[in-house]
Amino acid sequence: MGQSSKISARQATALLTTLILSTAVLVVPAITLTRADQGAWLSMLFATLAAVPLITSYSSLSTFAPNLRLTDRLILLVGPLLGRTLSLGFSLFLLFTMSTVIREGSLLVRIIFLPETPLEVIIAGLSILSLYGAWLGPQALARMNTLYLPLLFLTFFVLSIGAFSKPHWYFLWPPWEKGLSDLVAAAVIPLAWLGETSLLLFMSPDISDLKAHRWKIPLYACLLAGGFLILTLVMILNTFGPNLGSLYAFPLLQIGRTFGENIRGIDALIMSIWVVGVFQKLALWLHYSIQEIGYIFKLQNPKALLPPTMILQNFLGLGTLYSVGELHSYLERYWSYLALSTFEGIIPVGLFLIWIRYNKR
Repeated sequence: MGQSSKISARQATALLTTLILSTAVLVVPAITLTRADQGAWLSMLFATLAAVPLITSYSSLSTFAPNLRLTDRLILLVGPLLGRTLSLGFSLFLLFTMSTVIREGSLLVRIIFLPETPLEVIIAGLSILSLYGAWLGPQALARMNTLYLPLLFLTFFVLSIGAFSKPHWYFLWPPWEKGLSDLVAAAVIPLAWLGETSLLLFMSPDISDLKAHRWKIPLYACLLAGGFLILTLVMILNTFGPNLGSLYAFPLLQIGRTFGENIRGIDALIMSIWVVGVFQKLALWLHYSIQEIGYIFKLQNPKALLPPTMILQNFLGLGTLYSVGELHSYLERYWSYLALSTFEGIIPVGLFLIWIRYNKR
């Protein structure tokens, strides 16, 4: 792969930050507030600190033979059969999670913008956009994200003006009313989102200056995403108190709508920006999972898998999690633990320990 076709470490960091924030700002606050009440911001801080061991494993594995694909690196570490199996499992895990994200993004669009539009139409539209982004590849998405991420940060700035115009700091203290166990349990959900930086394992051949910035890429992405999620929870608590998570599926929307009473259309503009982030996330996951599956099975043109895979994702998005309540319950009770016990947690950490032994040998 030529140097000109690669992305820089800064672009990779920005893509990973968008990957986390685009969906985390929508669903993580409600789930974390329900579990931790006014200690939700402290749970998010715990999650950010707990992500450091995961970041260490992602960084080390991505810079081990960085010009090789994930499959080849895993074959070097654990042998051909297990290496290909783990790489295929990781790719299928991304595709499996995509159907949930498609449903989540489509529900958001329908609730905010198009309540009369059939959900099938919205899911199909988001799927086509994601297919196009995956077809273009990470270089085009990175250039687009250079313009997008500042707009995403701008939405937080605008919302913070509305949230802190009439501060209610007493909603933030004491943060341990529900006990330490609930604070730690509430940190599991955002930790799974921060664990999405594991995509770096797929991205490493596409990053031109990976070795020089190997720690900075996942670390900066997690710190940026974690910091903005802490800010999000503080804004929600400061504006509405700890009970908003159990009342609204997307509590951050309420700040935009409250602020929108003074500036017409600001809430719709902010949500439009977030939906663009969801599309980029889906496109990245789709691109890397299909590229790796095509490499495992030695396909001459892996992109040929994109249309049928997206059609399958479209049907999966339609056939699961019929309501926002079901979506939140699934993410809280199942997906976070599944992700951290497999391809975002235990498996990368185990491979990291094998990598240490491999380096010594």
